[in-house]
Amino acid sequence: AQALKGYEQTIRTGLASFAEIGKALKNISEQRLYRATHNTFDEYCRGTWGFTARQANRLMSASSVVEILESDQLVSSEPIAVPESESQARPLTGLTKEQQVEVAKIVAKKPGKHAAKDFEKVTRKVTAKDLEDVESGYDEEEAPRIRSYDPREDKTPANKSSSKSDNGDLEKLMELVDEAQTQAKKIINGGEVVKMLGDVAKVITCKLNGGGK
Repeated sequence: AQALKGYEQTIRTGLASFAEIGKALKNISEQRLYRATHNTFDEYCRGTWGFTARQANRLMSASSVVEILESDQLVSSEPIAVPESESQARPLTGLTKEQQVEVAKIVAKKPGKHAAKDFEKVTRKVTAKDLEDVESGYDEEEAPRIRSYDPREDKTPANKSSSKSDNGDLEKLMELVDEAQTQAKKIINGGEVVKMLGDVAKVITCKLNGGGK
């Protein structure tokens, strides 16, 4: 009960960062301290804090990203961009530790204050294995993907509508994969499942960016 009070105080204080809140929620979830007042973690989140377990999972995942990057920052000689909000950390949660560090180092090369879109943009490039384009032209507008012209391609509105529909389905699938990864991270020895889901996410991201079939 004392541990629960301590974690809840961390969440309650306005001085706590999103990473500290995520870490406190993770401890409450993993140690099942929420059972002192509620049957499930979702009921606890809704009843105590007014948000769902899904949002709590996002905070917990974002906290893990920050922890990894801060650890690397202690031993790395290269500048590294540590997310300052959950939205900035969110794109990195489905990556491996190595990819997270890689993204953060590339984002750090961009001058000025970083935004969530900076982390999203570099994450897409890293997962698509297109680092050369990221490093050579990161601070410029992202160039459209060059595709060979095929006169057999039908450019009718019907095809365009179909393409939008396909992208919508892929985006929905990506959301499901993200949610599955979040749940898998909570399972003991679930690392292999997380890795497999990460591979699936890479394929979906590649297709959304116009990659290979």
